[in-house]
Amino acid sequence: MKDTVLRILFRHDRAYLTKDKFLTLEQLHISSPRKSFKEFAYWTIKVLSYREEEKKIYCEILSYDIGEIDFSDEQLRLAEKLNIVEDVSFKKINSPGLFRTTDLSFDRTIVLNRLAPDEELKINPKKEPIIVIIDESFLVPLKDVRFKDGGVSFTKKFKDYEKVLVLSIINHNIKEEFEVVKKYFINVLGTKKINVNVKINIQDHEVNILEISSLEIDKIDNRLIDDIKIQVDKSMLRKRHNLETEKIIFNMEEFYETFSKEKIKASTFYSNETAFLEDLLNISNSKHATHLTYLSGKHCFSEMKLKFIYKPFSFIFLLEGLQNYYFVWETLKTQEATYIWSIPKDKYLLDQNLKKIEDTIRLIKDQTKRNYINSAPDEFERIFHDYKDLKNGFAIWKSEMAKILK
Repeated sequence: MKDTVLRILFRHDRAYLTKDKFLTLEQLHISSPRKSFKEFAYWTIKVLSYREEEKKIYCEILSYDIGEIDFSDEQLRLAEKLNIVEDVSFKKINSPGLFRTTDLSFDRTIVLNRLAPDEELKINPKKEPIIVIIDESFLVPLKDVRFKDGGVSFTKKFKDYEKVLVLSIINHNIKEEFEVVKKYFINVLGTKKINVNVKINIQDHEVNILEISSLEIDKIDNRLIDDIKIQVDKSMLRKRHNLETEKIIFNMEEFYETFSKEKIKASTFYSNETAFLEDLLNISNSKHATHLTYLSGKHCFSEMKLKFIYKPFSFIFLLEGLQNYYFVWETLKTQEATYIWSIPKDKYLLDQNLKKIEDTIRLIKDQTKRNYINSAPDEFERIFHDYKDLKNGFAIWKSEMAKILK
């Protein structure tokens, strides 16, 4: 019978080499908490040795399959010999194959008994593999979860395995930069811990993650990230900073890193200043929202990044006329007039002229607006807002702006 190819047909906790007699899983040296195979599972085996006097077969598994199938004609002819077999052992059991053909609901750990050691030593001197299958649900504190590009990772020690494992859950919406705003995720998700479900196969210390998921991590989509972003923006608007710095005007990257408590990079949430401005308008209920949207549409982004001032929260736009550039200072919420400075239309002098505007704004903040206005140069102009009639007031404001941008 050596080298003969046979099939073992499984029906839940019974194994058949013939139609007339079944073997228990213990007779196949497979023990598990519930001893259950799928109803139409079968293994194709090759006989390596057959000991008729001991009623034993030692074999090699060629494949693990699911489906209804019958015995081959050759196996049916060997039924008389196979009916006396009381013991079947295997050279090696492939754990993914075992997992595929068993009932997934049963497993916690599966242990393959090392019987028939004499056959194993004759065919293969190596020990049979140590197989552990873990199927668990557990909680992980979000503070212990590391955000990385494309997902999260954390460590976990299981009682069925002696080593600490590093586990990862994929979510392509997640970026490494989110690590510094983790507390906002705790607030928006409404939990300090994530639920994790995992199925792991470990064979001879080779770890294979079969399944891993977390409902909370799956919830992190673009909408939730937008909620986080808005929370960060609101935090910056509420917080009062007393920074000792000569710098008054910031670009978006500088502004975020300076005024966010966690020193967040603007690129964590924004790819351009327009999106940042739009979010600020949405959360601030600004009476200047229409004016700021108009100025943003006119801003020369190719020549200068949109500039931000923290106190009062305001913006510096660069607009282009036929003969001049114009720096326009507009606040987010405070009831101030629109300040406008005309400068020569020379992009190579923009940085130099912006520095002059910063010095001017510092002067206005250190002294009083009235002192500056009384002594303002000819290149300075103001447009007032009509807060009693916002709709018509904007039309008048826009008309006055058009007269200046000549």
